[in-house]
Amino acid sequence: MSFARSADPFFSDSDTYTLIEHIANQRSLVIYAGAGVTIDRTGQSWPALVEKLLRKHKDSDEVCRAIMATNTPLQAGSIVSQLYLNRSDGWRTELGNDIRGCLYEGRAWRQGSLATAAVRLAAALADHGREYCVVTTNYDDFIEQEVRVLAEDRARRGLPPIELRTSVVEPQDAHPDFEIVDHVEPGQILHLHGYVPNRTGEATDVVLSEKDYMASQARTSAVLEYLFRRHSVIIVGSSLTDAPLLSALAKTVPGDNEQRLRVAVTPLQSLQFPPDSDAFIGDVKESVTDRMASFGVRAVFPDFFYQTAQFLAEARISLDRRDPDAVGLPASAVARYRTRLHSWWKAWSEERGGTELERQLTDHQKLCEAMARIRQMLSIPQAETVKLEIWVRWDPRKPSGLRLWASTTNLWQHTEVMRCADIVANSAYTSVQAFCSGQPGIYPSDSDRWKTYLCVPTRVDSVDGDLPIAVISLASMRDGKTSRISEKNGALLRRVIVEVMKPVAEAITGG
Repeated sequence: MSFARSADPFFSDSDTYTLIEHIANQRSLVIYAGAGVTIDRTGQSWPALVEKLLRKHKDSDEVCRAIMATNTPLQAGSIVSQLYLNRSDGWRTELGNDIRGCLYEGRAWRQGSLATAAVRLAAALADHGREYCVVTTNYDDFIEQEVRVLAEDRARRGLPPIELRTSVVEPQDAHPDFEIVDHVEPGQILHLHGYVPNRTGEATDVVLSEKDYMASQARTSAVLEYLFRRHSVIIVGSSLTDAPLLSALAKTVPGDNEQRLRVAVTPLQSLQFPPDSDAFIGDVKESVTDRMASFGVRAVFPDFFYQTAQFLAEARISLDRRDPDAVGLPASAVARYRTRLHSWWKAWSEERGGTELERQLTDHQKLCEAMARIRQMLSIPQAETVKLEIWVRWDPRKPSGLRLWASTTNLWQHTEVMRCADIVANSAYTSVQAFCSGQPGIYPSDSDRWKTYLCVPTRVDSVDGDLPIAVISLASMRDGKTSRISEKNGALLRRVIVEVMKPVAEAITGG
């Protein structure tokens, strides 16, 4: 990937905030959550899911790769469906259980912020008397999980409950009594391609094959068309190629006197730029803008994946700024992204006690204590050399960057000798790559010493509004095949992230 970043920070652009304020002005909003919302939670795309299901039937990795390479993902889905059908009369239940295994088992440690941001925006719309609906092409119940987490948080804060009921557009012909009205009421999570909640044993009816897609397309398009004629829409996590989505957008282009807003959030990091194409990024943006304009949609281009979730967060914060008392916030608390970032930096860099070296020593000790716990939790042998370090968002008055603030292996007498790195998508530093992605990940390294990294982005999540401000990273001198920092230890990694890495990062950064 050659893309680095745009010349101007996304959240410093006045046009970005004009659009955010426009979104906050809408009387009703459909949040369309594409496959990117699941990828942000699991690191797994829909084609990758199809390939995993194919491997349940084909023993040879080479055969599976050949089938995936010579078919589109949807064509491969048809092959997978037929393989399940050939195997058993109860194939739908078997398929559902295998999909559950692919979606949920051992992958929760990768959790990003996009589903959280979408649900929080929906709750803010409800708090301010707006209509809302979350529409998704994804099978999983990650959005529903976030609703439950938010409900518990709101109950603790004494706020009214937010309930989004789940609705599913049934894809098969066995449901002749289909009615659009059952799926378009506000306040729901609408699954367009089927629903596979994390409950073992239920039969599953999903859009997986070409026949499924053809059988469901008319219904899906009709539901989307109904919603898009009556509500504004913001599209996140979508490659903007899904036929029912494009059909519904094409049929519902707002007229000159209509106020419906339609926005597609497309991170530049998601576009497949060829090598040495930085000079043409503006032309690529313009081409996407022109394409989406033909569907009556405004394209907006954050640089990085994490900024999609932050864009939704800023829309929510803009809503709260209009009437902070409605959600129990002091009016002074609701500020824009750059203002909040500067406030955090001032508090963190100037208002903590002690000299800079004393603060770093304190944070170094916190990391060492956390490292001892991690060794025990992951059963890391003494023969495996590991370290824990934290990179912190540095002085936002200067060009965007992260600085290696503290580590279990080093102390720095002066800030100037700390390693620093620009926030760019093509960074050589794995911690910066994780910051841009906005989700935890395991990264192989080309370093002569440190071969494997587990990097976890960290946010300040306070009454002022959340911000990404650091990455805490666990590194090993062993490669991924021999290190305890491994995908196969997914359940343990989640405990390490939730119980140790995030808490110590929050303690260091003031989160």
